[in-house]
Amino acid sequence: MKFSLAIQFLSPAFAAAVASSSSVSVAEEVAKNKKYDNRNIDAAAATSRAAPSRNLDSIHATSTSKSSKSSASCPPKPTPGVECGNVYNTTDTDEEVVVILGQNLLCDENMTEADGSLNGALTLVGKNAVLDCQGYTISQTTDKGSAAALDCDVFPEPGNSTQILKFKRECGLFYEAGVILKAGATMRNCKIQKFYDGAEVDDGGEIKDSEFSLNRVGVEVVNSAANTVSKVVNR
Repeated sequence: MKFSLAIQFLSPAFAAAVASSSSVSVAEEVAKNKKYDNRNIDAAAATSRAAPSRNLDSIHATSTSKSSKSSASCPPKPTPGVECGNVYNTTDTDEEVVVILGQNLLCDENMTEADGSLNGALTLVGKNAVLDCQGYTISQTTDKGSAAALDCDVFPEPGNSTQILKFKRECGLFYEAGVILKAGATMRNCKIQKFYDGAEVDDGGEIKDSEFSLNRVGVEVVNSAANTVSKVVNR
């Protein structure tokens, strides 16, 4: 009776071995089942070891791809030595010169040193000259307040240096223009404030994705040749 009860708690394979009249012993049956189980365990372990390897390769490839994309989208380095009054002339070179701002450009000049020229905070000449402000602002200080250019009622007549100097002193504007583009130069991603002319385009040029505020004139375009093309483009 006790022996039958014990058989009920064994696995079906064990029970069959005990109940059978065969000469195969319980120990042999157990050994045979262990061998079968080990084969299954070894196969599962092999599969388990192989899978992470493939996943790691896939992760590494994805990570490398993302890293490459990230490096490609890094912002360009700012151009060193960008100061108010700079002129970038590319008429004598075939190489593109890109002036890149890394911060706001604030012109704070001594008005006693102002002259009678129609000058700009930055001037770019030639089709290979490009100004990229990267969203930064070009502006100038004035003792007449932030609306000095808007309130200025003295017209700076080209060629009349005496009147231009009078205009600058009365209006408190050291620079007449924020950016001057000549002969096909380009500016993009700029914010221009507090100039009589926010930007001047002389004999061709292009302005892309830029904003103008607190200027008497936002953009002035002057074309002296019939085949000159100037563009003001926003996305």
